[in-house]
This record gives sequence, structure tokens and C-alpha cells, in this order.
Amino acid sequence: MKKHSPNAFEGSEEWLRQQINALPDNQRAEYYRLIRQRLRDPDTYVALNTFPIAGAHHFYLRHWRRGLFNLGLMVIALVLFGLALGIGAASDAWLGAGIVRLGSAVAGGLILAGLFVAELPALFRSQQIVRLHNEGIMKDTLAELAGSRATGQEPASGVSGVTHGSI
Repeated sequence: MKKHSPNAFEGSEEWLRQQINALPDNQRAEYYRLIRQRLRDPDTYVALNTFPIAGAHHFYLRHWRRGLFNLGLMVIALVLFGLALGIGAASDAWLGAGIVRLGSAVAGGLILAGLFVAELPALFRSQQIVRLHNEGIMKDTLAELAGSRATGQEPASGVSGVTHGSI
């Protein structure tokens, strides 16, 4: 994972401003229309990071694999808790021993604690994470418009499937 200082963004933001200002009026309008759909809000990212469903903030930034990984770990932890509590007749048939139930509860708790510890830095770095993500979106959108200008085609109006690093 690359570390960026706040000053590292300034040069990149200035470059983006220059590139956007250099676009013809119709492409600049298209750029802003596309960007309005694609940019992500840091406050929403924070809200989803604190949301009880693990990985929701990754889905918001379209980091599908990381979101699915977190969600999968949460489901495994909840299943372990459910087995430990003896929910359902099936669990009683093969998890009758108290020590096995205790181990299941501990394993589920460790998984949830690990998820919490792993995702805590993202909560405190949300502004920077979303800013990097949005910068990638802006660069991709500029490249998309530049490609359409070179080929004489209209730019695609859908949301790009490109992800911008897994932070």
C-alpha cells in the first residue's frame, strides 16, 4: 500500500485542473456529468465502514474482492457463533460437547475482532482513501474522453468498471 502525503495530491490536482480546463466546452461538460455520477463521498465511506455489515465500504468504492472477502469472514464468524449457541437441531447433533461450542464462539469472536482491527485504519484514513480513489476516477474519465476525442466517438456514459487499487 502506497503512503501519500497531503502535499503529494497538490501536484496531481493541479495537473488534473489543467487537463480539464484544456478540454473543449462540450467535453468539459461531459466530463463533469460523468464525474458527478462516479465520484465517492468520504462521509458515506465512513458511515459504511461503521455499518454492521463488514465490507460495505469496499463495495461502495467498487473493490468487489475485498468487500466479498470481508463479508465472507463475517458470515463465517456469525455461523460459528450460531453453532456455539446451538441454534438449530443440526448443530446439536454434531456439536454437543461444551468445549467444541466454546471453541466455535472463540473462533467467531477472533474473526470479528480481526476484521475490526484490520479495518480500523481505513476508518481514520477515509478522507485520504476516498481522495485517492476519486483522483483515479478523474484520471480515468479524462483518459476516456481523450480516447473518444482521438477516435471521434462519443464518450461512454456508463460507470467505468475500473477499480483504483485496493486500499
